[in-house]
Amino acid sequence: MYYDTALSATPYALRSLQELADPSHILFGSDYPFAPDLVAGATVKGLEDYEEFNVDARLAIERGNAARLFPEVWGCLRCINHGGTDKFYANYCNKSPVQIPWPPLIPPRSAG
Repeated sequence: MYYDTALSATPYALRSLQELADPSHILFGSDYPFAPDLVAGATVKGLEDYEEFNVDARLAIERGNAARLFPEVWGCLRCINHGGTDKFYANYCNKSPVQIPWPPLIPPRSAG
């Protein structure tokens, strides 16, 4: 079973989720476009501020788990975001003009 962070990126919810599921079964989710931008932003900030996931778990939740589960979609997104020039992923890409955020929405945590 897989879980997402949509509308649940509070310390209490994330801690409960961490007790229930391995980070390899947690996916970033925002419920966009159904949730207002403010709520989606709070989800991003909540996950960013939660310090109980180590770096590897956080990267897996942000994008790694989805890339593993949906390699065809991930390949197409990589191709789109490299202007259709990523030859490894080009076989997945229909060269859609849609731009997907790259790098991911959540910035890396600063060292310190």
